[in-house]
Amino acid sequence: MKRFANVSIPSIKKIIHTSFEKQLLKSCSVRLFILIHFYANANTGITSPLDLEDLAQALDCNIKTVRSNILRLESCGFFDVSMDPVTEEYTFTIHDYTKMYNPIGLGGGYIQCTYDLLEQLLQIKSINELRVILMLLCEAITTELQSSAKLAVAKLTFKELLAGLPKYVKPGVVKQILDHANSFKTIFKEEYTRKKRYIAAKLNDCFNGATTKNQVRQEAYSEIVSFTTEMDDVIRTFNTYLFEDKLRERMQYEEILKTEYGIASIRHLPWMLSIYFLSMILKKLSIMILPSWHRTMKLVRFLMHCTFSITIISSQNSMMQRKGLARSFDPS
Repeated sequence: MKRFANVSIPSIKKIIHTSFEKQLLKSCSVRLFILIHFYANANTGITSPLDLEDLAQALDCNIKTVRSNILRLESCGFFDVSMDPVTEEYTFTIHDYTKMYNPIGLGGGYIQCTYDLLEQLLQIKSINELRVILMLLCEAITTELQSSAKLAVAKLTFKELLAGLPKYVKPGVVKQILDHANSFKTIFKEEYTRKKRYIAAKLNDCFNGATTKNQVRQEAYSEIVSFTTEMDDVIRTFNTYLFEDKLRERMQYEEILKTEYGIASIRHLPWMLSIYFLSMILKKLSIMILPSWHRTMKLVRFLMHCTFSITIISSQNSMMQRKGLARSFDPS
């Protein structure tokens, strides 16, 4: 599961008005739809295979309820679903997933939903409370995107809020939610007053998606640097023992390179390390974008330094072979 996910604002507004067999979708369906986004690829909207038991545990319901809500959402056109007959795991393809990246005026816009915010939403069992919170979230995020100020305040009158909710939801229901619901007081900075007759939807700082996204990027960047630093230390030590012809110590670091980094042959070391570095970095970059050009260049210079160390190993090995002192790795 990801630590944050983008959820389409048009899809949220659609789902709270959607009916299945003449009944509006319940809280479990709405929460399930949001939850699935945390397993979806950010570019395709296709999830990894999911176990229904895990979904049921997250939604605090049974597997039968999850299965019936999947059927409702699929029938309403929110996603396609397929099941692996062997593992009985489900894979979802969210419809029109990439449209959320369009400008707001062209049907785009999305909520950067953090895992902490998801936990708050999953606890809301009342469908009317969930609808009100989601409507306020959509307005708060839209206002922030259209404003130059960070965490801008979205002010909605009751009439505007009710216009985005099903017709049977009366003003008294909304006022009761705003007065007593813990979710409203937790997710938003409490700026609602009855006298002013409007709701100020300002997201609490701890649920800010941009902050979480930058934190995830920084952690992924630090992990890449840490990995390459440790590997460079191993290569430096190996270089030293290789040059000094210390067989026992060299064999020890040969084993480290083989078991921890998957390098089995010194002859193929530069190519194998290049492939290994590339695969590892692409995996990390799949969950991050380097925050700045300065950090990007810093990482590039660091990798070039590691590549230089790798080249030393190959050249030193060739030199030792010519002297009859080098011993190649066993490719097996």
